[in-house]
Amino acid sequence: MTVLPVLLLLGAGPGWAIRGADSSGKPPRAPHELAAPRRLPSTDVGPADELAQTPVDLPRLESELAPTDPANERLRKEFHGASATPIAERLAQTMEAVAGKDAKGGTESVYAVHRLMHLFDGLAIRKEIDDPSDHVPPADIRAMAAPWRTEVQLKRIEDLRLDPQKPVYIAVYGDSEPGRFVWSRLLFSRHAYSNFRLFIAAVFKKRWMLKRIVDEIERSPAAFAIGLGDFISSGTWGNWRSFFKEWNRWKLEKPHLFVKGNHENRNPHSGKGDARFINLLGSSRNAFDAGPARIVLPDTSGAGLGRRQLRWLREALISNRFKLLFTHKPPSYLHEWTDYGPFKGKGGFKKGVGEFRQLTDRRDLLSRFYGHLHFSAELTEDGRRHRVSGGGGSPLYPAKGGDKTFEWLLLKLTPLGMEEIAYRWVWDEKGRGRFVAGEPKFFPAPAKAAAKADATAEPAARP
Repeated sequence: MTVLPVLLLLGAGPGWAIRGADSSGKPPRAPHELAAPRRLPSTDVGPADELAQTPVDLPRLESELAPTDPANERLRKEFHGASATPIAERLAQTMEAVAGKDAKGGTESVYAVHRLMHLFDGLAIRKEIDDPSDHVPPADIRAMAAPWRTEVQLKRIEDLRLDPQKPVYIAVYGDSEPGRFVWSRLLFSRHAYSNFRLFIAAVFKKRWMLKRIVDEIERSPAAFAIGLGDFISSGTWGNWRSFFKEWNRWKLEKPHLFVKGNHENRNPHSGKGDARFINLLGSSRNAFDAGPARIVLPDTSGAGLGRRQLRWLREALISNRFKLLFTHKPPSYLHEWTDYGPFKGKGGFKKGVGEFRQLTDRRDLLSRFYGHLHFSAELTEDGRRHRVSGGGGSPLYPAKGGDKTFEWLLLKLTPLGMEEIAYRWVWDEKGRGRFVAGEPKFFPAPAKAAAKADATAEPAARP
């Protein structure tokens, strides 16, 4: 009898999905070199803490895992192991065992069951149980976000047919959320005092600086743009609605890829994610080819990288092209940026950081780009280049390092490597501002990029 309250709390409804499958339900293709820029398969959409898409529908789950193709058969084997117990029955037994440990059979048991959903290597369930519709986007927001879903933008990039032998330009910009509190927007946004119109824009959370950045990108040779996360102050539906209303009003023509930041979660500083970003924009981690480069976008919006995302990252780095990595939070081992007094590594992600360091310790990964920290800086750690560009319009809070400035980056990719130009906002003596290009910096590609995924290769073959 203890399993019944748990099942009722979890609810029932459609929407289970196999991670890595596209919208048609087809299984993912294996990573491989592609003649044209294409999206690489994503092997998961996040650790269990960050999932949450729909309530559990056991009959549909059982039918969707029917052995109709190799991908589903693999999932069945991984779940069942040596057991022949049907999935629904085994899930019920698991929940009953957990619920039995809690005399009340209440919320704590359900959250414990949620942890056990790691058993479903290819599936996602919602974490919140108080409101079954909590992660389902309202119809108007879903319609506004539809043109900017990740799969739509990747298809647009694919259709550009970017030639690996010709220069490819990519624009990059950092955090642009306008600030959660009016005092922070006014205290740490100098442009708010340039004139009354900008003061009002800061008070009412208008993305004045982001608008200037995307206008510059539209006029630039960039084929597409990558935003490094934190577009909204917190992941409430009201903030999502406000963002897409403003974003769609600008009528941008170039593709934009949105990296998920911690502020896209409803509780930005909890270290846990939620599925609103995924339900609105699709996968929160992606990899694809653009001209001579492999572009890799892991999701560090929560506590860090779980084992499935690390496995995905290992596969995404398999390429003879040179690589560029774009993610929101920097790793915590970059202490010059992430240490805050006694709080070591507080400004970066910690989960999976050792494996991340090993996987990305390679010469053919020319640069790692981060947002999250609202300043501009770069450093070289053990010969590997790291770049923070967090000045996309968010308040420039006090920071221990880097230049507190608004900027965007233009990357020029050729078979020889990557050239980076930073466009920084400068003010004149009359209080007027404009973007000024800095000196270009060039980062050469290795003579022969390695196709190994990590440091487990033979020494002679290591990147």
